[in-house]
Amino acid sequence: MRVRYSVIALSLPAVAWLGLAGTGSFAESKPNPGADCKPNGTALSLTASDNKFDKDCMAVPANQASTIAFENRDPGIPHNVSIYQDDTASKAYFKGEVIDGPKKITYNVPALPEGRYFFRCDPHPEFMYGNFVVGNPPPASTTTTTAPPTTTTTSGPRQVTYTVTGTKAPLDIITITFTDASGRSRMQRNVYIPWSFTLTPISNSDVGSVQAQSLLGLSRLNCSITASDGTVLSQRSDNSPTTSC
Repeated sequence: MRVRYSVIALSLPAVAWLGLAGTGSFAESKPNPGADCKPNGTALSLTASDNKFDKDCMAVPANQASTIAFENRDPGIPHNVSIYQDDTASKAYFKGEVIDGPKKITYNVPALPEGRYFFRCDPHPEFMYGNFVVGNPPPASTTTTTAPPTTTTTSGPRQVTYTVTGTKAPLDIITITFTDASGRSRMQRNVYIPWSFTLTPISNSDVGSVQAQSLLGLSRLNCSITASDGTVLSQRSDNSPTTSC
């Protein structure tokens, strides 16, 4: 189902305020899946900024409760921290409250037995994750095993990438509104061009939406929505001050 949102008009007096807003670009950056670390107390900290965690590994002592001081610095973007048995996320040991940035929260994590676990941001599992080490478990195995043959193939969740391209005029401010992974409308102000954002919709049938608007009407903008298999779901290339896909 395709969802569209109305154009959000910004008044000229808002330019001065928007100039102070963040100008982060949401290019995906994958963490190191082999990251390792050692426990150093039970008080942890973690920051989300530009849709990335500042750590790809956290560690706590075994069988002791711990805390995570979490800061979400992304305005209007939902993030959280959850801990799972492994990267399949089939068994959760802790699920932190999702908060919209900018905001801080302290999570109270229950004691866990020694082992290697996995943490992630539930709204953005495809590129915000890391290893959660408890105690001093043996190193992760590097042995490669051959999976038994199967007769069926199950694909993972489809990812969708929003892209806005074009030419940004000097002193102009570009505002982008898009549908996030949970189906809510999100806004990013004063963004750089080109801009892109990748997410996994709740339903594989959802296309989502993205809209970009030039405050001064001087920039030339285009947009597209592309699936993870390369299929173009929606595209506009009219080089206009406002574009919507």
